[in-house]
Amino acid sequence: MASYFSDSSDMLRSSPPLLLPAPQRIDAFNPAITSSSTMPIEHIAPHHPDLPASSQGYCLNITPHKHHASHPITIFAKTSVGLTHARRTLHQLRVQYGDALPSLRIIDWPALQNRGVMLDISRTRVPTMQNLLSRTRLLASLKINHLQLYTEHTFAYRNWQSVWQGASPITHQQIRTLDQLCCQLNIELVANQNCFGHMSRWLTNPALAPLAETHNTFDFLGITRQGPMSLCPTDPHSIPFVCALLDELLPCFSSNRINLGCDETLDVGQGRSAHALQSQSPLSIWSTFVQQLVDHVVDSEHTPMAWADMPLSHIDQLHHAPKPVEWMVWNYEANAPFDNWCKTLHNAGLPFWVCPGTSAWRSIIGRTSVRQANLNCAVSAAVTHNAQGLLMTNWGDCGHLQQQPIEDHALAHTAALSWNPDQAVDPSAISLHVFNDPSLKISTWLDKLGDADAELRSTGRFDPASSNQLPLNNAGAIFEDACPSGAAGQLQPDPQPWRDCYQQLSALADSMPATPNPVLTDQLTHTLNLAKLLALKAARKRSLHFASHNKTIRDLSRRIPHDHRRLWLMTSRFGSLPESAAILARMIHDEN
Repeated sequence: MASYFSDSSDMLRSSPPLLLPAPQRIDAFNPAITSSSTMPIEHIAPHHPDLPASSQGYCLNITPHKHHASHPITIFAKTSVGLTHARRTLHQLRVQYGDALPSLRIIDWPALQNRGVMLDISRTRVPTMQNLLSRTRLLASLKINHLQLYTEHTFAYRNWQSVWQGASPITHQQIRTLDQLCCQLNIELVANQNCFGHMSRWLTNPALAPLAETHNTFDFLGITRQGPMSLCPTDPHSIPFVCALLDELLPCFSSNRINLGCDETLDVGQGRSAHALQSQSPLSIWSTFVQQLVDHVVDSEHTPMAWADMPLSHIDQLHHAPKPVEWMVWNYEANAPFDNWCKTLHNAGLPFWVCPGTSAWRSIIGRTSVRQANLNCAVSAAVTHNAQGLLMTNWGDCGHLQQQPIEDHALAHTAALSWNPDQAVDPSAISLHVFNDPSLKISTWLDKLGDADAELRSTGRFDPASSNQLPLNNAGAIFEDACPSGAAGQLQPDPQPWRDCYQQLSALADSMPATPNPVLTDQLTHTLNLAKLLALKAARKRSLHFASHNKTIRDLSRRIPHDHRRLWLMTSRFGSLPESAAILARMIHDEN
């Protein structure tokens, strides 16, 4: 088998193994040559002395012909899953070394048994089937074994075309096709349907509008929002409506898990159910509704999952939380209190997952230092407190404007650390196995890109109550300036840091590694153009001295919408492209 990168083959073959995720142990590495065309001899050996306790572990031996002429490549594993992981490691070695495999011995196993990814397919961007299948294969190659598609309104429920029309939804057969592939790849594809909050796409439908908690304004963590948002938990028609959706959705999946969502129901109690607060606590109202959903799916022999924000907001009442549920503990910031939350749930005897975030949404370029710290906290807490698994969330808020390489880079870090948190993530391995980059530079470059506005994020926004400058949460600075969330406080008023950010982005554009993939280059060029435009507009808004950049701003403003549409249609369905494009147009043309 020839190396994929003939021009760089000497460099790759002379390097130590670049594997993603990094194995727990590599012993006796030697550049002695073994033919990679030789098929491995595989053994299911549950009691082999060299195998780790994990059912997903394996032992891969590659020995020179002269020492082991008949079988130079042997694999031992306790299960077929372990054999699959070993084959993936062997494939990566062949990508790097071509037909000149080194002599080595790998003993490997995952730190976390469930290593998952959740892709948002509801915030405008629904991937094409080709893209979805291709991305699933990539995740499998990185030993990810759990996948969810976050869904609000983008599944083609038979009786609700009026809700999903125009969104290019995932169909029943497409889910079954994806599920079949996932089974072949040893990935658990889990049904996901938000069943309580985040139901605005449903509740704006005239037939369902009466089920809403409120159609008026409500407080969302200090930000005024407009309903509808959540189902009214005290309306007797809410539960039958959701249960009918689940009864149609669940048969499309072979997994017995279901993610019920039920997060951020912050409008509940501010509308029709306000009267219930006179006799019940907020957690009691929430739990009564969710318990009915849990009972329904348990009756159909499914294991429910749900977001843990509501129970963790009322720790003293955890004994009232619905059961049985696998709780998903989520937070997306660098200082995420995963350790305290996971310890609390573990001590209460409640099963849980940790759920960090890619930090790709509301950012354009990502938030590298935040994402790294957030993921490190999550993995550490998961290992320490015996979590069921880790689920990396990738959201698409505000038009899903980030490009896929920004997301995939974060997902690669997730795969590496959730398998082996004791080994530093190797950017060369990500460059090689995720981006097919023979220069091995693209991952390091992407990390730098994701912190181009780090200084602006650290100063964040001015808090008038404390007269302090606070870090910016849940957004990149250049994105927040162009698409304000409504949070209180003023972003950095000095124009110079915004100009400095633009200059960093320009320098990164000059140093962007060449790749053999023109689509990747196109996506990253678009990312840089949009980020530079937003940084320039932010600087100009704060000082007339930056009016000299007006031509650059005009040129980029004309080019970016065209490129956004063109790149969108390479990976995503047309569906909500007009909605995403409208959000982008407001960011480009409004001065806020």
